[in-house]
Amino acid sequence: MAMAKFIPYSDDLADARPPSDRPARRKQRPLRQPIETVDLRTGACAAIIFAICVYVLFAGRWAPDLSAVYFAARFYGLGLADQMYLAPDMFFGSATAASWQAMTADLGHPGELALPYAYPPLLAIILSPIATRVGPQTFFDAALLIQTGLFIVSVPLAYRIAGPGGLRFWQFSLVALALALISMPVLMAFNHNQPQITVTFLILLAFERAGRNH
Repeated sequence: MAMAKFIPYSDDLADARPPSDRPARRKQRPLRQPIETVDLRTGACAAIIFAICVYVLFAGRWAPDLSAVYFAARFYGLGLADQMYLAPDMFFGSATAASWQAMTADLGHPGELALPYAYPPLLAIILSPIATRVGPQTFFDAALLIQTGLFIVSVPLAYRIAGPGGLRFWQFSLVALALALISMPVLMAFNHNQPQITVTFLILLAFERAGRNH
């Protein structure tokens, strides 16, 4: 006995009308915003302009917040772990611990403000090989380049997290980066080279990956 051929069910089979008489199907909106080639080129141009502006404004400047990470890492790398968490009487303010002042002067930056270290010791331990080999300003400028890149990468991450909306990627990029350049919290973060820039990138990356079930 011949076996009947199985034909999977589909909407086209259920609708007996000729294809020309069937109503046009409504396209489903993508779950995530597509990023087209034109969008990428425009977004890349906006990112380059943003990076140039940040570097011109803040490269070569002393970074009080990041100095805490640098000197804690340097003290640890030099075997002076007991100096990592030293702080002046008022903790945060316009003063620096005496041993930190001496280290700052020895490295050619007398009188610069180095804020107390208030992060987990693991961060200082990881960065200690770098902090013992380069000066503070080189460390700050390299961190500025890295954190600027991470901030820029945060823009497409935020775009993907936001989901479908009225803005295309190039529009979203222009608005986000333009607002960042006139936003006082963002400018202060770059002025102090704050590690929170990296933390913000990691948070956005975690949410974006979680949204893709990774």
